[in-house]
Amino acid sequence: MSNSMMELNFEWIPLQPYNNAELDQAQQELHHALQFIALSGKYLLTTKADDSNTNAGWDEKSNSFIGRLIGDKLHVALYAAAFQLQVLNKEHEVLYRLSLDKKTVFECFLWLKEIFRQEGISTRNLELGLHYELPEAFSKDRRFRMPSFELLKELSFHRTNTDRMLKSVKKQTDNASEIRTWPHHFDHALLIPIEIGAKGEILRSCGLGYAINDDLISEPYLYVNRWSKNSGLKFTDKPKLKHGSWYPEKLKGAALPFSKIINAEKQDQVVGEFISNVLNFSLNN
Repeated sequence: MSNSMMELNFEWIPLQPYNNAELDQAQQELHHALQFIALSGKYLLTTKADDSNTNAGWDEKSNSFIGRLIGDKLHVALYAAAFQLQVLNKEHEVLYRLSLDKKTVFECFLWLKEIFRQEGISTRNLELGLHYELPEAFSKDRRFRMPSFELLKELSFHRTNTDRMLKSVKKQTDNASEIRTWPHHFDHALLIPIEIGAKGEILRSCGLGYAINDDLISEPYLYVNRWSKNSGLKFTDKPKLKHGSWYPEKLKGAALPFSKIINAEKQDQVVGEFISNVLNFSLNN
């Protein structure tokens, strides 16, 4: 890897202050709603070793999470800005839509199952069951509550800004992965292989992206971390960060809370400097 500093170039939508508790509740509603994309990918697509059949891309034009193509004809999507479950055709045109507000998980599942049936896609293997646990149980009786439009819009901006930043990184790195949202932890991320083994397996890698409130930080944050299969990771030579903090033990990297971004005069500059500094260290150590 080159030792030259990566220069990122991306457009940034200015973010507004928020009530953390209200934002976290809205985040949970979207997280649970995303599971219909995950379920469709889990039971109706070929299982991938990395579980990528269950993840989603972010489309900033529609402010939507969009799942993999199913039956060579349909995508399951979550229109985040309006809190709608949607089914799209190959061209991403909306064929069916359902407002999630006040619906139970089971009601939404039955609606989606009926759409598949109408479109000639077998649902014999489709189940209402996840292969991981969410912070709040994904039960069939859970009833969705639509967050405010302002919160949904702000969370859509979080995803769009992160997606733009990750695309800028991807353009400047070799063999970087797809940029995807993962349904288990609801992170939007990119993986960069650093070292590849003789059999094509990844021996060292660097990950970066957007994470929601968790045990590390009680609000959304951007992160860059490292992983190694064979050796320990050293942080003795890590650079001092003007923005964000290092978490060598818990994260194996560094994180930048969104409150720090929002309070900055030049939000995009703060993000660019953080990502560039941590990524440069992570790719070369």
